[in-house]
Amino acid sequence: MTIAGDIARSLRGDLETGPLVQRIDPTYALVAGDEAYEDGTAADHTQYDQSWAQFKAKTRPTPGNHDYHPAAGSPPYYYTYFAAQLPGANGGQYYAFDVGRWRLYSLNCEIDCSASSAQAACLRNDLPTAGAGNRGDPLTSPSIDPFSLGTQGESAAHRLRSMPPELYRGEHMSNPSGSTSSDKSSDQLSTRESAGPSDLQTSKGNTTIADGVVQKIAGVSAREVSGVYALGGGTARTIGAIRDRIPGSSQSVGQGVAVEVGERQAAIDLDLVAEYGVSMVELSRAVRRNVISAVEGMTGLEVTEVNVSVNDVHLPSDDQEDVQEPRVQ
Repeated sequence: MTIAGDIARSLRGDLETGPLVQRIDPTYALVAGDEAYEDGTAADHTQYDQSWAQFKAKTRPTPGNHDYHPAAGSPPYYYTYFAAQLPGANGGQYYAFDVGRWRLYSLNCEIDCSASSAQAACLRNDLPTAGAGNRGDPLTSPSIDPFSLGTQGESAAHRLRSMPPELYRGEHMSNPSGSTSSDKSSDQLSTRESAGPSDLQTSKGNTTIADGVVQKIAGVSAREVSGVYALGGGTARTIGAIRDRIPGSSQSVGQGVAVEVGERQAAIDLDLVAEYGVSMVELSRAVRRNVISAVEGMTGLEVTEVNVSVNDVHLPSDDQEDVQEPRVQ
């Protein structure tokens, strides 16, 4: 399978991704919303036709917010364009289908997705049967992740979190081999109680990752997030500021970062100062996501948790240093 969203738009990245999907030649090409910018109209879909229409027969789509722009009509043109690919039930607004051992759920956060909605009831009734008999193991395909890094998707993500929480907590999730995850975490981290085989331990030798490596990666990736002013508590920042004034010294990227690293897993604690005005809940989510992505991608370790402690808020007035008048001219 392949999956992509925000496909055909003015930058025409679809002209590059189309040939890529063609080379992959998937059984299904999943479209995760907003396939035709800017408004999902019939005219907008002509761009999509130039690059992705060749996969239309094997496409399983999910609508996004651009598909529901007023210009797209009522009902949106999306439903006309993908009429042959959408099931008849529920008007094709949300649905489930099996791919091998997987059962995929296409959810729609542009319609009612509250806990009492018909969509939630359908999902709640179907989830317990996933993985049974010839039914595949559950995998979801919403246009908006239940947890969003940016402000643009957060309102829709908030609506999607009204769905049965077990959907994104992983309580019904299992892997294709049939072993069931026991993760009951209420946060977006997928923390497994026991780690399976790791690419770091192989029959030809083992790879070990030092604590300092993880500390540096976590420090840099945390600072990359907009809204993070600095890492470290007051004392650590003071010492860091003094060290920065010493000629030849360099900034400690691991400041404010504590890690525990095992053979296959890592746990990370961050101390940070937030910019005034940012949502600390959204900031911690963004930091957590960025750190996990960076550490796991670079080291191969599984990050079991990232704890974020906001110890201070940076005010604009803090940048105004007292300037003393010189005593002589």
